[in-house]
Amino acid sequence: MLSWLSDLFRIESTDPETQQNGRIVQALILLTVFLLIVRAVSGYLQIWIDEQTLPLSGPRTPLRILVVLFLASISLYRVRKGHPRQGAHLFFSFFSAAIILFLFANIGEDVLPYLLIITVLAIAYADSFRIAAIYLVIIGSGVSTFYYFSDAYNLFDIIAYWIVIGGISLTAWLTNRFREQVLIRLRQISRDLSQKTNLLQHRTQQFQYSVRVSQVASTSLEPTSLFKTIVQSIHEQFGYYHVALFLLDQTNQKLVLREAAGKDAKAKKDQSYELPLDANTLVCWAAQNRTARLITNTNTDSDFNTDLLLPETHSELALPLIARGNLLGVLDIQSQESDTFQSEDITILQLMANQIAINLDNAHLFAEVEHRLNETNQLLELNNLLATTQDVGELYRRAARVFVEQLECARCIIYEITPDSERITMSVTCQANEDDSQEWMLETSDQEIDPNALPLTAKVVETQEAYQEQIDEPPHHYCLEIPLQYRDQLLGTIHLCRQETQEPFSPGDVQLARAMASQTAVTLLNTRLTADAQGRIAQLSTINRITTALSLAPTLKDIFTSARREILSMLEATGMSIVLLDKDGQHLHWVYGYEYGQEVDLSQIPPIPITKGFSGYVVRTREPLLINKHLTELREELQAITVGAPASTWLGLPLIVTNKLIGVLAVENEYDPDAFSPQDVALLKTIAGPIAIAINNLLQFEEIQKALEFQSQQRTRLQAAADIAAATTSILDLDTLINQAVNLIQERFELYYVGLFLIDATTNYAVLRAGTGEAGKVQLAAGHKLKVGGHSLIGGATADGVPRITQDVTQDKEWRPNPYLPDTRSELAIPLRVRGQIVGALTVQSTQPNAFHPELISVLQTMGDQLAVAIENVRLLTDAEARAAQQTTLNQISRQLHQSVNVEEIVRVGLQAIAEQLQITPVELHLGRTVPDSSTQDRNSS
Repeated sequence: MLSWLSDLFRIESTDPETQQNGRIVQALILLTVFLLIVRAVSGYLQIWIDEQTLPLSGPRTPLRILVVLFLASISLYRVRKGHPRQGAHLFFSFFSAAIILFLFANIGEDVLPYLLIITVLAIAYADSFRIAAIYLVIIGSGVSTFYYFSDAYNLFDIIAYWIVIGGISLTAWLTNRFREQVLIRLRQISRDLSQKTNLLQHRTQQFQYSVRVSQVASTSLEPTSLFKTIVQSIHEQFGYYHVALFLLDQTNQKLVLREAAGKDAKAKKDQSYELPLDANTLVCWAAQNRTARLITNTNTDSDFNTDLLLPETHSELALPLIARGNLLGVLDIQSQESDTFQSEDITILQLMANQIAINLDNAHLFAEVEHRLNETNQLLELNNLLATTQDVGELYRRAARVFVEQLECARCIIYEITPDSERITMSVTCQANEDDSQEWMLETSDQEIDPNALPLTAKVVETQEAYQEQIDEPPHHYCLEIPLQYRDQLLGTIHLCRQETQEPFSPGDVQLARAMASQTAVTLLNTRLTADAQGRIAQLSTINRITTALSLAPTLKDIFTSARREILSMLEATGMSIVLLDKDGQHLHWVYGYEYGQEVDLSQIPPIPITKGFSGYVVRTREPLLINKHLTELREELQAITVGAPASTWLGLPLIVTNKLIGVLAVENEYDPDAFSPQDVALLKTIAGPIAIAINNLLQFEEIQKALEFQSQQRTRLQAAADIAAATTSILDLDTLINQAVNLIQERFELYYVGLFLIDATTNYAVLRAGTGEAGKVQLAAGHKLKVGGHSLIGGATADGVPRITQDVTQDKEWRPNPYLPDTRSELAIPLRVRGQIVGALTVQSTQPNAFHPELISVLQTMGDQLAVAIENVRLLTDAEARAAQQTTLNQISRQLHQSVNVEEIVRVGLQAIAEQLQITPVELHLGRTVPDSSTQDRNSS
């Protein structure tokens, strides 16, 4: 019930004064209605007592009460809606008018005039005393008029009424005024209290924010994370537009932006923003004076420098960060509103900045302690890492990798220096890949470097001190070189580089690098001593065993089998291969391959240029190559050929004998990228020597055997040439000579076909005069001949006297096949020359490609020259015999003619001699007769 009434009379306004005035108006309206009801009820009771009856009509009917209630409801509704002044005027104006009218209509009413005093009080509370005074005058005038015209009242009643309502109104005015003054004072006190409360809350909130920032900042000791945590916490807790943390650099000459947070912070950070300490900026002023500096309005303060990257800044505060009396940096805070920072804010924020400075200093101290601890751990790890290998090359590689990783370098080069410091050798290079900074390329080398080309290295060697300088070798910009020495023994230098985007080497970096170099030098000396001792033992044992096995191998295949058996029994390898360098020194020939228990067929693999493949890389560098990472990429880069299953790790070693590389020994593992340890590599390097020697010895033995066999074949060929020459010189018949010659050549030299052509000077053709086999007979019967100088081997050889050869007719597009000789695979045309003249040519053909080597060609050419001389001798002998026979005939005829005395006998002898010489009969001689006609003459001439 009470809650319902409370809701019914609740005033819908947030103004406390409106609510208070509304409640007073509500109370006065309800009081007035109540008094009217009481007055009406009392009137009814008095009439009932006096007359013993109740009036049912007339001026005292309940209608006026209903009107008042209706008017009161409307007024209370307006008051409830937050308009107490309207409600008061609405009700009490109508109420006053109604009462005055009622007074004139009901003479003798004594109580109602005094109820009008409530109107004055209500208006005084709801509106103002001036309006209440107007109501007072109107009501007083109305009542006075009523008293004046009423016979029941006199002047003293009017004066008394004015005194009553005037006194009550004055009392009400004084009370209300006092109340208003009290309210004004209370409001002022409330406002002051509210301001102080808000200020206290603001300070409390700032303290809370500061504590939160300090707490968050104290949770991290890692500098980068701490920087980000500080600015993000301030930005999130206080809601500032921009928060930036500037710290002094190592030179204490610049303020470097380490972290920033806010709407436009990213652009600032992307610039790698930094300020000289003496710059004319708010941040630098705070750093120089070690005092907070405030700009309340950037639009009016001339000291403010506009930052185009932070266009919305309207106030700025720079707080120095000081710890243990040392300036660490400046905390820069910017707001989008003017007059954001008050003096109390500066005090609180400076306290927060001091706490941040302490946290930064603690982080710095922790970082130093952690750095030294890390240095100790790094040295311990380096020692452990280097102690696990006994291979000097692997030690260099590991050391270079550790230097690159621990000192965050882009490149590390380790130079090895001889004790006399005259030779500098690049031992290993470790540098970051261009496409992936987390991957490293390790390159070993024994390249000797000219000391004059390395002035920094020469300086380090001379002074044995570390030096740092800037270089112009993109992407490398900073260079540090330190000596690699143990006590006074200088073993080499370590060359470290960083990129331009990185920081230069700090004194701490130099100190750590020298400690690591010293540890590396100690391990290197120990490794060399241990490696020397173990190497001698392992080499002696291995060489003894492998030499014994290889010495029993009579052939290359046996050598390969013995080597494979020894190697695969010691290593976790799934395959092995051997490639040998061709005589041209530019190609590698696969001679042996073994994988998963069986040999690999290598007959279809062509020779590989040394510019391609893993083996080619080993040949070019003459160094072992171990690949167990990025095998696919390196295979594509080096254009390697995969034979059999692809490998996960590949190890290739050069086979070198007396400083001559003869091939490459390779082992691989298909599954395990770490199958081969440094000890395995060292062992294989030892084994590769005896294998290379055994292969080289057997190759040399085979070459000697081939040379002896060739010499035997050469002797046989020379003997055959001598036999052919002896046989041809004893034959005086040309046809018999050339036929026997081609048959002997075919038989002794095991040729497919031999043919002999002689030049016919009258036709300028080389005519086939002799040929072996059925092909020769068929071609002789067909009168086979070739144009001198034509497009054939015989034509060319007979034209210029130069031998013509086609080692593989299937590869010669200009060679034309002979249908009678379908099995020809190589052909040689040898000119037959005698006394500078070409009399013919000899064609020799074989069923094997590349059958004619230079020595055989030389023998055949010599034999051809002898055959040409024999042919020419037969021709000359035949000519001489013909001339001698002619001379004998002439002498005989001459004797017969001298002995004849008869003319007829002389004529007969002469005609007979002519007929015998011309082999034409009969012959007639006409002396002193008429010459016969032409037909008779022709007949006799025939």
